[in-house]
Amino acid sequence: MFRNPLPATGRKVGLVAVAASTMLGAIGFAVRSDATEISDVPLITSPNAHAKPNLMFVLDDSGSMAREYMPDEMNDTGTFGFRSAQCNGVAYDPTITYKPPLDAAGAEMVNSSFTAARQDGFSSSSSTTNLNGVAASRTLTANPAVTPGTGTKTFVFSGTQYKGDLSIDVGSRVQLTSSQATMVGTITVLTTTGNGPYTYTMTVDVASSTGTAAATDWTLSRITGSIYYKYKGTRTKMAWRYTSADVVQDAFYNECNYKTGSSAGTALFDTFTVLNSSSEAQNYANWYSYYRTRTLLMRTAVGRAFAALDDGYRLGFSTINSSTTVTTSDGFQPVGDFTGDQKTTLYTKLYAAAAAGGTPLRGALSKIGRYYGRRLSGQTEANDPVQYACQRNFVLLSTDGYWNKGGSPGATEGNSYTALDLDGNNVGNQDSTEARPLFDGTTTTTTYSRTAYQVGTRGANSCNNNNSPYKVRATDQTSTDNSTWTPEAAAPSNNNGTCRAGTYVLPGTSPQVTAASSAGSGIVYSTVTSTTNTTGGSSNSLADVAAYYYKTDLRSTNCTSTSSGTSQNVCSDIVPTSGRDTARHQHMTTFTIGLGVSGTLTYDRNYLTQTSGSYVDLTNGTTNWPVPETANISGNSGDARNIDDLWHAAVNGRGQYYSALNATQLAEAISGVVSAIQEVTGSSAAATTSTLELV
Repeated sequence: MFRNPLPATGRKVGLVAVAASTMLGAIGFAVRSDATEISDVPLITSPNAHAKPNLMFVLDDSGSMAREYMPDEMNDTGTFGFRSAQCNGVAYDPTITYKPPLDAAGAEMVNSSFTAARQDGFSSSSSTTNLNGVAASRTLTANPAVTPGTGTKTFVFSGTQYKGDLSIDVGSRVQLTSSQATMVGTITVLTTTGNGPYTYTMTVDVASSTGTAAATDWTLSRITGSIYYKYKGTRTKMAWRYTSADVVQDAFYNECNYKTGSSAGTALFDTFTVLNSSSEAQNYANWYSYYRTRTLLMRTAVGRAFAALDDGYRLGFSTINSSTTVTTSDGFQPVGDFTGDQKTTLYTKLYAAAAAGGTPLRGALSKIGRYYGRRLSGQTEANDPVQYACQRNFVLLSTDGYWNKGGSPGATEGNSYTALDLDGNNVGNQDSTEARPLFDGTTTTTTYSRTAYQVGTRGANSCNNNNSPYKVRATDQTSTDNSTWTPEAAAPSNNNGTCRAGTYVLPGTSPQVTAASSAGSGIVYSTVTSTTNTTGGSSNSLADVAAYYYKTDLRSTNCTSTSSGTSQNVCSDIVPTSGRDTARHQHMTTFTIGLGVSGTLTYDRNYLTQTSGSYVDLTNGTTNWPVPETANISGNSGDARNIDDLWHAAVNGRGQYYSALNATQLAEAISGVVSAIQEVTGSSAAATTSTLELV
């Protein structure tokens, strides 16, 4: 390993233990009660005491990242689940304190305004929304008068076009205000009689109420957005399950899809309204501007997590739809010491990333592998990402969906942006001969074939010169080991009546076989041929890409690098080993995060140490990795087996896979990656953590 001979500084090397709660606060989420404190890690004496690890963060900028629901199946805005953290991973969760993102200097950005919350808190030109929640209002006169309070309240009033003007119906959230009281609730009954003016009977399930004086004159307002539903049932949070065909429509699924206003849903979900005067108004506003969509959540989480890193790391950035490595591109920033202009530029590009295009993960991961191998256009010795032969090279690939071929306006997979090796060819099947759990389930069967020819005679009739008519009996045989042969079920063929004497070539055989010198002297066999059939496994999958860039020496050529400021030979196989990552040659270690998606296998965040479950089954051989879908991957929809492939990629890349179904789990995922890199590289202990928080 490279060592920089520096004079002794006389400074005592400290031991730093950063508690999980401290780091979680840095990321932005409230501290979990089960957070674990980490062991002490020795600080290095100088930033240059060893080769700094390279980490490329790859952001999913596909169009689905702009969605306000997670997973894709929770897209019905008229359900309780859409606005409940029980079912929707990006819905407002009142148990979390949402903090603003951090800038490149580590300072918090401004809190969002409840009455003018930006749609995208990272953009000063983004449109604003008044979250106070009143979209339209009409006055009404109730007869009889209604006394404020929680529970069921019935209003009987006359007028025209209340339903149409206010766009209200059963399930609508409404606010009713008199001169001395305010009630907020959900309409459970709304009937009309007459032909105009109509007589309305409206029953409201009131969740919150102020004031006590009964009144006849009320202002009826429809509440548009600042509501959420809190689950009070017994089922596990975000318990979505999938087969290769579709989501499992079990009891959890059914509960999440109860329509607002339904009695079944009302029994399981309490309704809460956030107003400008509410104590949680600021928290709700921050969620709206910085966490409401998948891309907002990811950008905020990553920005808060990376703020804890310093110039002991070299970080870079790419989006999955950016096929270029041009520095001026908004979708790419080369790795560099994480300080100064590099840190500022990376944050600028991260926070400005738009959500558009498909999900060409194979092309994105291949690009980073080729980038570390210095095989892309525009790469030189001077801008080489690898500075030293002992340097560790990591990639963190994040996505909210199934990999596909991408499409406009993002990068489209093709000959130059897909599952490519260093030379630009398809990687093929890289894990068909690996040990479990890397093995992809490929089964190869070789069948050997030959024909047995038994020669006999039928007497001398019709033959001259004492010749005998030969009888040739041909039987096809097969074998799987080229030693034990089995006749095929088909009837053998006969070739009768040929008059021959002595040695001759049997007619009708292919390849031609010479018979015995005398009839009936034995069985003659044709030349053995073989055919090989392969079932299971896959080629050119995301897991194959990760396996290739781990197994392949990235620097058998391009050995000279000057990006460190001095000329270095980066081809020596002296990369330090750690845990599962035992390769000494220059390689890429892959971490992956699946945001809001689940595969067909059962994920457990502690899968590496669990004693039962899908990962154990993969290791023991009782199950195989599902084969990802490749036939119909031109759009954003996909197969849950491609999420299994995302997990498989991290296993093959000797990193780790994280499935993050909500904000808290995303915090833990990014924490895990940073901690793993810290552990294997010994980089700046100031960034050490076992759990990072996002809000």
